[in-house]
Amino acid sequence: MPGVYINAPVPASEQGTLSAPGNPALGYTQDTSFTGVGLNSFTVFLNAPYAYALPPNTPITLSVTTFNEPNFTGGVAYVSTITWNCTTGALVNDRAAQPVPTLGHAALVLLLLALLGIGARAAARRRA
Repeated sequence: MPGVYINAPVPASEQGTLSAPGNPALGYTQDTSFTGVGLNSFTVFLNAPYAYALPPNTPITLSVTTFNEPNFTGGVAYVSTITWNCTTGALVNDRAAQPVPTLGHAALVLLLLALLGIGARAAARRRA
């Protein structure tokens, strides 16, 4: 399959789905431990039945979810999607890997402290 942008500089894992309108599960990709940064091509395993008849010019989409660690653990790191025309092979849509919004450890601690402070002030007002 055409290249999908992946950002996994350390051993990670990925799961992908090949789909088309009306065919949400044409096939899948799966790798429990891989490393790759940049455009990667994937082998797509077809789901049964193995022969699909799609109308000409149908857009086909490969969506790949990259996890932070092997065996689909460590949370989602990126979701990359590429769509192309099944007849011409021309790209219809190519969205590079989008990082999943997360907060770092320091930001989570600050958020927790802020929420605790707000809760303490609200409790103090209720007592007064």
